[in-house]
Amino acid sequence: DPGLQTFSRPISTAQKHHQSMPQMNYSANRRSLQGRDSKTNKDISLSQNDKLHEADNAWKPFYKQDAASDQMDLDKEKLERSVQGILNKLTPQKFETLLTQIKNLYIDTEEKLCTVTDLIFEKAVSEPKFSVPYAYLCRHLAMIKVPTKNEDYVNFRKVLLTKCQKEFEEGRGDELKHEERVKTLEDAAPEDKKE
Repeated sequence: DPGLQTFSRPISTAQKHHQSMPQMNYSANRRSLQGRDSKTNKDISLSQNDKLHEADNAWKPFYKQDAASDQMDLDKEKLERSVQGILNKLTPQKFETLLTQIKNLYIDTEEKLCTVTDLIFEKAVSEPKFSVPYAYLCRHLAMIKVPTKNEDYVNFRKVLLTKCQKEFEEGRGDELKHEERVKTLEDAAPEDKKE
């Protein structure tokens, strides 16, 4: 009808491109991929008699450990895991929050204090780039006191210094043994020196 006017919007090039694209059948594409994968799958069945080798001291999650285990051992293991987890996160940016977490741990025996000290010492030696946070950590923990077996008290600082002294003396002993071996080898070697 010539009296009717039609209003039409111009079609953009993106709309033209979309209209000209064929519709994809996604389910057909998925089936073709599934068919290709089925060639590489192999069914392996184990008979009921096949038993895998189990280690004598296999690691077990904390909640699956025997209830008959000594409570002290469980407390020590839990403390070790907590301290190790905190030390794994230790950076200068997280120092304050992690220090608070360590101070909130229940360290009430000399054995637990020695465990914490050993973990901190080993971690500090193995990660020299974080020596400053570990030094500050030791400084803040220095006055943690726990009772000893003979009704006396021991603090973190003393345990740490004892550990450092022991490690130093062992290292010095190894160095002396090495020097003795070198001297023995030099004495045993023939005097065939080139001049």
